[in-house]
Amino acid sequence: YRKEPTEINTPTVSTEGPVQDGSVSGGTTEPGVLPTETDVPLGDNPIDFKGLQKLNGDIYAWIYIPKTGIDLPVFQASADKDDNYYMYRNAKGEYEFKGSIYSQRLNKKDFTDPVTVLYGHHMLDDSMFSNLHYFMDSKFFEETEYFYIYVPGHILTYRIVSAHEYDERHILNSFDFSKDEIFRDYLDYILSPRTMVANVRQDVVLTTDDRIVTLSTCTAGGNARYLVQGVLINDELTTE
Repeated sequence: YRKEPTEINTPTVSTEGPVQDGSVSGGTTEPGVLPTETDVPLGDNPIDFKGLQKLNGDIYAWIYIPKTGIDLPVFQASADKDDNYYMYRNAKGEYEFKGSIYSQRLNKKDFTDPVTVLYGHHMLDDSMFSNLHYFMDSKFFEETEYFYIYVPGHILTYRIVSAHEYDERHILNSFDFSKDEIFRDYLDYILSPRTMVANVRQDVVLTTDDRIVTLSTCTAGGNARYLVQGVLINDELTTE
């Protein structure tokens, strides 16, 4: 369901003049400018969402992380299903231990929430979100700076700002991100994780205007979580 060829355009960062309307800080001290329909021609979305929707209407996005093998559809269970339906089910709705990449209904499907959490298993065959653990290596973390989420009409680019171990708390149930002070505390934690197992990009500044995607998987021991945190830096409009 990926159209070929696929081209990823790493966003450039503006270094001159004030931040333009519709721009975001991008988790850095230099603003990156979001294109609008009047600024640039609409590009092609590399994901065939019409085909995916025919396969399963619960597929609403696609995630791609270069150098990891993570190039997968994202699900959210409809209201008639359990919220964690895709924890152990594939695109056909059949039981499969490795499950699928999914979000819960606490999150909207347009990635406009302060924090969107995507879940995936840590499998021995390196499938699903297993290879998030690559970011434990400081060199890999340094060299792999972006991941991409596709939704109909948009390519969302996220800069990976930190990767770290975390406890077993359910993030969306534990924090009310509608409150700026709570969101601010979470952003501070992202940039200063209280764990020895962490990599953080030192040039990053996050504000409560930023939008975070938290990628969550199990640790090898299964008694904690490993999180890769990305901040939205670019929203490219596409034809579909």
